Amino acid sequence: MAWFSSLDATVQVAVITICGSVSVAIITGIFGLIKKDNSSKGKSDSTTINQTSSGSNNTFIGIQNNHKGGKNDE
Repeated sequence: MAWFSSLDATVQVAVITICGSVSVAIITGIFGLIKKDNSSKGKSDSTTINQTSSGSNNTFIGIQNNHKGGKNDE
């Protein structure tokens, strides 16, 4: 720590600020990963299929929408 105490006061503040910012970013990222893992445990892996169709004679027109989970799936 002799190199740190030999630095100018402004540079010491900058080094401490950078270390603090990096530490906060790492901790926030870890908590974000933990929260994401816990929230994904409650979801089921089911697929809902909604299908509509219309047709006459030899013509068949259909629309199929597949939804897994909610509106904003990932």
